Amino acid sequence: MFSQNIDVDSLRKAYLHQLDTTVDFSAQSKIYYQLSDTYTFESDSLQEFYLKKSYQSALKGNNEIREMLAASQLSSLKRWQGAYDSALFFLNKAETIVNRQSDGLRKTRALTGMMSNYGKIFQDIGDYEKAIQYLLKAIDYAEDENLGYNKAMAMMNIGSNYLAMNDDQEAEEYFRRSLQYADTINNLQLQSWNYQYIGTIYAKREMLDSTLNYYRKAINISKADPTSSYREVLVLISEVFVEKASYDSALTYLNEAKLYYDGTNKTFQIKYLLLLSKISYNRGQMITAKNQAKQAYLLAQKDEKARIEILRHQVDVFRKTGEYEKALNKKDELSALKNKFLNEEKIKAIKNLEIKYETEKLKGEKAVAENQIKIAEAESEKNRSLFIASVIGTFLIIISAMFYFSKLKQAKKAELIKLELIASQKQLALEKQYRDSELKALKAQMNPHFIFNVLNSIQEFIILNKKDLASDYLSMFAELIRSYLHFSNSGSISLRDEVDTLEKYLELETLRFEDTFSYDLQVDEGIYPEEFQIPTMIIQPYVENAIKHGLFHKSGDRKLTVAFTKPETDLIQCIITDNGIGRANAKKRNEAKGNTHKSFAMEAIASRLELYNEKSKNKIGIETLDLLGDNQEALGTQVILTIPLI
Repeated sequence: MFSQNIDVDSLRKAYLHQLDTTVDFSAQSKIYYQLSDTYTFESDSLQEFYLKKSYQSALKGNNEIREMLAASQLSSLKRWQGAYDSALFFLNKAETIVNRQSDGLRKTRALTGMMSNYGKIFQDIGDYEKAIQYLLKAIDYAEDENLGYNKAMAMMNIGSNYLAMNDDQEAEEYFRRSLQYADTINNLQLQSWNYQYIGTIYAKREMLDSTLNYYRKAINISKADPTSSYREVLVLISEVFVEKASYDSALTYLNEAKLYYDGTNKTFQIKYLLLLSKISYNRGQMITAKNQAKQAYLLAQKDEKARIEILRHQVDVFRKTGEYEKALNKKDELSALKNKFLNEEKIKAIKNLEIKYETEKLKGEKAVAENQIKIAEAESEKNRSLFIASVIGTFLIIISAMFYFSKLKQAKKAELIKLELIASQKQLALEKQYRDSELKALKAQMNPHFIFNVLNSIQEFIILNKKDLASDYLSMFAELIRSYLHFSNSGSISLRDEVDTLEKYLELETLRFEDTFSYDLQVDEGIYPEEFQIPTMIIQPYVENAIKHGLFHKSGDRKLTVAFTKPETDLIQCIITDNGIGRANAKKRNEAKGNTHKSFAMEAIASRLELYNEKSKNKIGIETLDLLGDNQEALGTQVILTIPLI
């Protein structure tokens, strides 16, 4: 390593010495370009400095090839830095130069690469449809010259764009087409990448055996020449075995991946520690799991995406060890990080609009420049009068272009401000309505009659000198109220927290009925409550309604069942069943008492669901069934809530 640094330093000194003795601008451009290459992955700022020197020298020397090479490299560097407007600017400059060259294989190769680079930039921006358009152009150029590798690479990148758009079917089709071309040209690296992508699609479908099959194909191909890609597939296989609860196999693949770790890739180190922690957690080794998760968390301070996954895992670990305060702190940090992501997405959307405007502006400038070149070429072939007319025409085009771009810029700016204002007003109004509905839902949950009944029961324990029971129930009541207040500020709640809160509520309700009330909370085996998020304050009002109107007025044993099932991948069903007096009898009882107004809690939850369904693509469904016997006697009521996962 030491001798390698000496060689690079010597090379840089030699280039700088050549610059001192070279006066030719084209030669200087080449040396600056070579000098910039020595700083790749070492110093972005110095690499950019020398590339710009190369670009400027090429302009001075009127050397279009060197200008194109420097502009292309600057575009790649700017994309790496996340400066996408600059990346598009330099790539557009390079494309303009290439289009002026004579047709041939070299030009086709260059344009194929540039269309692919456009696709990568727009994919990074998040404009996947435009990225696909450019990648399809790259395929067209590649087909003209039978460039198999470029075609396969473009198809694979189109697949990754469709994958980002959650169009798994289109994504798989392009990955398989890319794989066919990779097989034809016998490119092992492309074969391995495509197998990885296809495996990822099957992982999303939760078809773990198929996932392993494709990952193993990728491993078998790349095993002959292990690279970072080989290590990444080993980690993916380890993740699948963790999902399958095959922890020995997961650890075997993870340890093999570590053999190819060079000590420089922090992303791998974070993933490695997190998977180790998950394995330890599932084996009941909680101290080890906590330490490994903590190490991963410290390494991921600048990687927010990884930190979200680690925080989720830490919440589970601290819950399992009974450290509820720490679990709550980690959950709060997780919520704050998610909210930050939402704000960043809004900023990114506005930035994308600005970049699209700049791209259109660049295309307009390119069209003007091409017209000017055509006019300049015609000048040498026309007489003096035509030359004067051309000059006047050019002047008019420039004035028109300046006027057009000025108007376009003003219009785009006004449109952007208007859209932002409308969006902000609509969002504020909707958020206000939603917050009001959440406050009503919170008030509904903190029903004064319920609070009075609980405190009255606790007082009875104290009078009867059952201090331990009174203390337990008072702690449970305080924890329930705290949960209501805490989750009222969150847009979503994990299914585990929802079940825990319901259990506290139902345990307190049993105080009212003594030995005549029983409840059963059921969660299907295929559901992992810690992983699923649902909207807050949705289920409890329906449970309270079943108790208040169905079971309270029933004599004998009162039974309530709350069951959670998962009929579809992205849906949870909550089925609330009571053996109460039924809706018809409850209505008659209320009418007999002269009580015809609708429950405040049910009005609040109905209003909140209406607002939620208005602002959300996936709706919450409600179905209420009367349970009747053979003689049409009331056997109870069943409410089915169909809730989309968040």
